[in-house]
Amino acid sequence: NTDRSAAIESLAAALGRSTGRGGFKGLSALVLGAGGAARAIAHGLVQSGARTIVASRTQPRADDLARAVGCEVVAWDDRHTPGVDVLVNCTPIGMSPNVEETPYDASRLRPETVVFDTVYNPERTRLLREAGAGGCRTVSGIEMFIRQGALQFELFTGTPAPRDVMRTAITASVLSPFAARKRSIVLIGYRGSGKSAVAASLARRLGWQAIDADLVLEERAGKSIAEIFRDGGEQVFRELESQVIGELVERDEVVIAAGGGVVLRDGNRSALGRAEHVIWLRAAVPTLLERVNADPATAARRPNLTTQGGEAEVRALLAQREPLYRQCAAATVDTDGKTPDAIAAEIVQWLAGNRRK
Repeated sequence: NTDRSAAIESLAAALGRSTGRGGFKGLSALVLGAGGAARAIAHGLVQSGARTIVASRTQPRADDLARAVGCEVVAWDDRHTPGVDVLVNCTPIGMSPNVEETPYDASRLRPETVVFDTVYNPERTRLLREAGAGGCRTVSGIEMFIRQGALQFELFTGTPAPRDVMRTAITASVLSPFAARKRSIVLIGYRGSGKSAVAASLARRLGWQAIDADLVLEERAGKSIAEIFRDGGEQVFRELESQVIGELVERDEVVIAAGGGVVLRDGNRSALGRAEHVIWLRAAVPTLLERVNADPATAARRPNLTTQGGEAEVRALLAQREPLYRQCAAATVDTDGKTPDAIAAEIVQWLAGNRRK
């Protein structure tokens, strides 16, 4: 069927391998799931020469699939054990509306692993976001979806499929509400990571508008963030923050510098998914402290969020937030020792190879 060929084509493009028999020789692959798509893909991987392993939450189906295509099988609870070159998710885990679910702990992946998620709504699932943040090459379900549709078109008509038109159509309709993604970039990271300055430089390079979400929030509230915390507490601040970020990501051609804690709420993380790209600006603790302390006015506008101060607070909050930054970000850029312009130039280079079609 077309699922098999479409999946192998998508993986071959990411791996730089041939789609022919034996093209994946020497590689190992783990397929999650045992349904129709998993059966087609596992068969394709075996025929391509990859050592193939399947794991399913329903063990009898996994055993049946392994026998049918001639591959190995592991228990679902042992799926993290194999160190593989290719991971393919054929389960519905992570599909809308359960977009915060993931079938695999991405921290267990090697950076050289290619991760392919057959889910295409949303296009960039949590599995792909986390895998990408860890340095893995990722392939979205959109690639397989378009390729299998194109193959069907060609089988029926005998003429080449208009793949660009098909991709545009999918983006415009099939992915709704995720088709509502705007041409926007959101910079996330801890206070002092350089978001506002980088946003300004990046916006100039793109010809877009730079927006500091915290400044918008303060203008709307008529008071500083420290005063909002003093008068209403963190809960009131987070409610305002959610309103602001939800509105800003609906704008086109903007670079948004988000607040450091924007990732703490599920609703905010979902809102970030409507942006074209979310980029985590990461810096070491000494760098963060140096930058914050260098601007007393900025420091005075931000309240302490723990009973600790200085380095202890930064480390405590980073321990809470870094996994969420990693989850949300399509890319991570280290900012230590770099100017805002240099960081913006690095992001532009990354965008050149990762802009949505």
